[in-house]
Amino acid sequence: MNCWIVNVTEPIPELDEGARPFRCSYLAKELNARGHSVVWWTSTFRHYTKDFRAQKFTKIPGDLLSFRLLHGPGYKRNRSPRRLIHHDCEAVQFRNEATSRSERTPDLIFVTLPTLSLASVAVTIAADFGRSAVLDVNDCWPDHYLNVLPRLLRPLARPLLSNEYRNLRNTLQNAAAVTAISKTYLDWAHSNAITRDTNRDRVYPIGCRSPQRDSKPVLFPEILTRCGLTSKDFIVLFAGTLGPAFDFQAVLRAAGLLRLRCQRNVQFVFAGTGPEEKRLRREASNRPNVKVLGWIQNHEILQQVVASAQLGLCPYKEGAFMSLPNKPFEFMAAGKPLVSSLRGELWEIIEREKIGVNYEPSDAASLAASIAEFTRDRVHLQRISRQSRMLFENSFDADSIYFRFAVFLEDVAAEGRDPAAGKNLP
Repeated sequence: MNCWIVNVTEPIPELDEGARPFRCSYLAKELNARGHSVVWWTSTFRHYTKDFRAQKFTKIPGDLLSFRLLHGPGYKRNRSPRRLIHHDCEAVQFRNEATSRSERTPDLIFVTLPTLSLASVAVTIAADFGRSAVLDVNDCWPDHYLNVLPRLLRPLARPLLSNEYRNLRNTLQNAAAVTAISKTYLDWAHSNAITRDTNRDRVYPIGCRSPQRDSKPVLFPEILTRCGLTSKDFIVLFAGTLGPAFDFQAVLRAAGLLRLRCQRNVQFVFAGTGPEEKRLRREASNRPNVKVLGWIQNHEILQQVVASAQLGLCPYKEGAFMSLPNKPFEFMAAGKPLVSSLRGELWEIIEREKIGVNYEPSDAASLAASIAEFTRDRVHLQRISRQSRMLFENSFDADSIYFRFAVFLEDVAAEGRDPAAGKNLP
């Protein structure tokens, strides 16, 4: 079949040097492996690095995987009116280009939320084509904009987004199927589309691919050596966007507590970039046991950094609106215990599967104590590491997830063309 993927926020390995694959990349590769062609509608603007791939709408041809780069003015902050304008520009251009005679009619449109403007257009176009659209919920939009406000003000601000919520409801109602990265997000989707038939809807976690393992030992990466670290250090690693969802102040306080307790070999390492990077670098400059690496563009080097760590850190703030973000899966794939403050599904998984420890958000003393316990009991650390890797292999390996995901999309597409052709959806 000819499948369209509509997603404008992910890094794309084929277009962005050193980028690692994310959800749509995994899905596109699996669909290609099954003989399907994929047209990926993305953006000229890189969401993560805030720069441009091109300065106008661009087509990049390919045999089984080709790209259409939609153009907008760009934006500097993720939560800003300019971002909404940018995505509206992309949605208008998508409607115009997708319905032009130069494009072959798709058998299925797979579109992610965010963004709502593109999702709405994609679902509408699919209906015009007489085809099915699958809406994949990666984030809760437009709740995304309410969540920046204090909790008491959100009910007052919600009417200002009434058109957005009406658009969301219509988009959910008209999608042939809704998928989501977590049960939390799928439940949220259903709560916004009360009359929707949910029998087709599914959860497919983000997951990740297993890092390549061979007989050669993993070398301690030079990027850590340049920071003064050695393989004897006990590294607690954060890897991801340095954004406002995380409580880095509690981590810095925990680093101070551990240093006061003379546990000088415990080193906190931050890999990533984002709006909090400058502040984190400034505050880390006077803390010998805190290192800020910045953005690691090369995915292989990032994998080496993850492999060199002892613990994977997920320091979310109280009330963070994540469910199952991607970084915990990368830590699990590398066999790293998780130290997390994220409430909800991840908290429950850590408790149930014994793959790490949860601590209360903003509780630096609890965080420091949890890390200290791992440094004292290396047998416990190794046991939790094995359990983390085992859970990944059983539940979150991308090869298994996206095989099932692709089969699901094939069945939805078949039913869209001929309602009697669908098989039992997996």
